[in-house]
Amino acid sequence: MSQEKVDLYKKSKAARKTASVKEARKSRMEIGIFLVIIIAALAWFIGSVVVNRVNAQPTTTVIDTTAIDEYIYSLN
Repeated sequence: MSQEKVDLYKKSKAARKTASVKEARKSRMEIGIFLVIIIAALAWFIGSVVVNRVNAQPTTTVIDTTAIDEYIYSLN
């Protein structure tokens, strides 16, 4: 009976090692996928902001300079 317990313990210990390696790999994979999604979302957001700024129509300002023109004309 004792040898069976030892063999069972050895098998469970080996299974724990492989399970912990698989769990660590799974955890790293989840973090990697999460980072890729975050980077893609940021790139999309920044890209859309840049495109909107590039495609934006320039604003025009109209200034009435008749008073300045009349003043200069009166000096002559």
